[in-house]
Amino acid sequence: MYMKQLQAVAAVCSNCTGLLTEKRTFVALPTLKGEADLEVWDSQLRSSLAPYRLSRYLDSDVPEPDEDDIAAHITWEADRADIYRVITASLMNSPVWSRMTRIGWNPEVVDPRATYQKVFEALQPRTANTTRLLIREFIEIKPSKFDTMDRYIDRLCVLRQRLRNLGIINPLEIEVYPVLTAIKESYPEVYERNLRKMEEKSLTWNDLVKDMTKTCVDHDIEKALVEVNNTDRKRTTQYGDRKCHDCDKYFKHEVKQCHGCG
Repeated sequence: MYMKQLQAVAAVCSNCTGLLTEKRTFVALPTLKGEADLEVWDSQLRSSLAPYRLSRYLDSDVPEPDEDDIAAHITWEADRADIYRVITASLMNSPVWSRMTRIGWNPEVVDPRATYQKVFEALQPRTANTTRLLIREFIEIKPSKFDTMDRYIDRLCVLRQRLRNLGIINPLEIEVYPVLTAIKESYPEVYERNLRKMEEKSLTWNDLVKDMTKTCVDHDIEKALVEVNNTDRKRTTQYGDRKCHDCDKYFKHEVKQCHGCG
């Protein structure tokens, strides 16, 4: 049996070059100093893992592959080890580390999901009051409270993820309806479009976030165009309504060039 396992490992190594020695490059996370840094830390962690599609290890317990599947088992262990290194590196010289150990975290156990959850538990203890406040904010949060729609979406997604980390996973309708209600007045077209999808049972959370994000992009483009038009209008009013063919300056005379170029 042992010889067969060695032969299987040899076959894996010959067929999957670099499987055992492949090194990934991750973006280093800033030191997590406290609850105020948690939103940015979580976002950057997921961004760092995204190129290798490893975020699933944070969101659920990825089961250990069968021992007979050597290749899958090696990949599973490497994935977990890499994520664990990324997380724990951001906890060095941080008071969060000692707090996590005090509430039961064992740094010698390489379990990325348990470590990730313990970070949130250390900084946001699961009390009835904490849970109630998070649920209330998620339900009542509105775009008008933020400088930009982007900031609203970021906060909305963070709140949803925090609730899910606490084990509060609601049906899609319960998550989506407060969001649609919040954007109804400011973004009626987004509201109507996604309400229709929800009624047709074809809407997903990611669909809604993508649609709102696209609206942000369109709004930014429209805002930039308005600013350009306002700048051109100001120049036209101040200097004239004709533009020099050579230097693009505005002037008032019925000639092809401004005074400086002509």
